[in-house]
Order: sequence, then structure tokens, then C-alpha cells
Amino acid sequence: MRLLARPVAALALGLVLGVPVWAAADDAPKSDPPAKKKSTADKAPDAATVTPGPKTDSTDTPATPAAAPVATAPAPDPAPAPALPQAPADKASGSASVDPVAPPTGERATTFTIESGETLGKHVVAVSAGVDKISRAPGDVTVLGVNVDLAVGITDRISAFLEFNPYDHIHAGRPTELSLNPTLSGCPLVPLNSHQSTIYHFIDCGAGTAGAAYVEDYPFASHNGGGVGTLDFGFKFNLLSQQRGSPIAAAVRTDFIIPTVTGLSDLLNNEVQNGEFNFQVMLAVSRKWGGTIETALNLPVLITIDPRSGGVALLHQAKQFRPSFGFTAFPNKRFQIISEYNLVVFFGSATQNTTFGPRDPLDSVSGIRYYFFKNFALDLGYRSTFGLNQVTDKNGFV
Repeated sequence: MRLLARPVAALALGLVLGVPVWAAADDAPKSDPPAKKKSTADKAPDAATVTPGPKTDSTDTPATPAAAPVATAPAPDPAPAPALPQAPADKASGSASVDPVAPPTGERATTFTIESGETLGKHVVAVSAGVDKISRAPGDVTVLGVNVDLAVGITDRISAFLEFNPYDHIHAGRPTELSLNPTLSGCPLVPLNSHQSTIYHFIDCGAGTAGAAYVEDYPFASHNGGGVGTLDFGFKFNLLSQQRGSPIAAAVRTDFIIPTVTGLSDLLNNEVQNGEFNFQVMLAVSRKWGGTIETALNLPVLITIDPRSGGVALLHQAKQFRPSFGFTAFPNKRFQIISEYNLVVFFGSATQNTTFGPRDPLDSVSGIRYYFFKNFALDLGYRSTFGLNQVTDKNGFV
């Protein structure tokens, strides 16, 4: 029995000293190399317990004094425990070194109106609301629109969106230039068989009114007023993504534009719709050049259907090609600088002129975006329209 006393005492001492040290080392942060070294070194006595383990039924008393160091053995090792909360604290307070702002890749968010070629991630939801003002001719027309958008990522490559204009306001600075204005009530609605080579479609209503016309993309604008806008829904399909290693991002977007107002009398009062289902398809291409700048190009084509009343076409409305180019400086930062350029080119049988100028307005929007929180930003921009010399209000905030 005395021969077994020493191994048993060594076993007890090893268990008392080794197990707490091993446990403390296992609880310590993985980034602490000394803790790992100690834990592997102290496992040697544990292996020795396999052989003498079954003989612990010995009642020999000399094994008892060997347990005396129990009170002092675990004292040095609990020190690494306070290091545990430091890792999340460092991560949470890392706004100075790692900016928390997520780069916008939503349906409308690359610049003010231009989209990225990326799509929303799976199950990501994006919500936006805004106010925009544009100018048009003839009639010195200003259109102020309020819009709300909702987009949802279906997969990493496909997202769906819903857009709605709850109210659009029309201001006609020169209503006598518009053929639908009540002061020109004796005029025909539009020249369906007109072939004049003019920069505007005009209606010859006799002496003094030969220049009367309509705004191509707001043909029922005629006086100060407005109303509810259209409902737009569709899908965006990602073709190429920089996140998947492509040099550029590219996507195709389809828009189904549903009128909320139909009927001639309602359209004349509403002014902001044409009362027909319209369709748009767009190619969006973008590229991020490191963290310094992101450039984007949008090439949408809007296919319009002629407004009708009683099955008869009221006017021949031109199709629209709306190329846009823009860039965002510091796209991954909390504060961003944005600039974009938008051109509207009307084409088709209703258009006799497709050159730059009042008929095909070009405008630019420049401004800033600031993220108050990781997923909440405010955009402020100012629009300037070129070529509309007869329009008195060519600027506006967005």
C-alpha cells in the first residue's frame, strides 16, 4: 500500500493543479497564445490518470495531506477572464477605423435617381421617399412630384419593387402656350395628322394662337393643379456583379406603369397621367473604383401608349429614351458627394425633332448624401435644366 501512496498522491496533486489550470486556459480568449501553451502542457498529468484511475478505492491515509495545496493552486490563473468583454467593445466602438455605413445598392440609391447595376441582397428591404422638381416646355411648366418606393430582395440576383406618386403638382407659368388650356377651348385637342417640322407639336387655332402646343411627357398639363400619380411595379435582374468578381455590375430592370386615373375629364383635371398602361425597360451599369468613387450609367426606354377616349386616340405621344450618367464620391463613407446628368429624347412617329434643346431637355443634379445611421440617409440636391431658355423656373431642390 505504501508503494501506491506516492502515485496516488501525485495523481491527486496533478488533478488539483492541472484541471483548474486547463479549465482556465480553455475559457481564456483564443487570441491569447500563452493560455494555449499552458493548456497543452498541463494535459500531461491527465493522461497519466488513465492507468491508476481504477485503483482509487485505496483507503491509505498518506494521500490526504497531498491535497493541501488546493486553496493556493487556482489563484494565479483567473486573471485572463476580464479580457472577454474587450472584443465586442472594440468592435462596437470601431466607427473611427471601420465606417459603419453600408454602401447603397438599392433600386434608386446610387445617385439621386440613377441606379446601380447591383441588386439588393436576399431578403433585404429598402424604403425611400422623396420630392423632385423638373421643368418642361412649352407653357413654362414645372412639375413637383412626391414619391415613395419599396424594394425587396427576392434572391441575390433578383429584386422586386413598388413605386407610387401620391401627389404631383403642375404649375403652368404660360398657360396660353398650351393647347388644352381653357382659354383655347375652340382648338382641336392635338394634330393627329400634322407633319409640320417644328420643335413642338402645335395646334393652329387661328390668329394669335398658332404656337399652342403640349408638353410631350405631360400632355394634359394645362393649368395650375395636379393629382395622384401612377403606380409602378417591376423587377430587377442582376447579370454581372463586382461582389462576385466581375469588373462591372450590370442589371436589367422592367417597369409596369399602371394609371390610377382614366377617362378624359379625369385626365384633364389630373394633368399628370396619360391614362394608359406604359412599359419601360432599362439597362443599368455601374462600377466602384475602390472606395473613392462609383460611376453609373442608366439606359431606359419608355414605351408609351396613346391616350384614348371612347376607343379613339386623343394624341400621338412620343416614346422616350432617358439616358443618365452619374457618380458618387466616397460611396462607402458616411458623407457622400453626388452628381448626375439626365437627358430626355423623344422619338417615334409623334416627334419631328430629336436634337438637343427645349424639346429634349437636359438637366443636372448635384448635392450630398449623409448617413445619420447605418441604414438611414438623407439626400439633398439641386437641379439645373439646360436649353429651356423660355422657362423662368429652371432650377429646383430634390
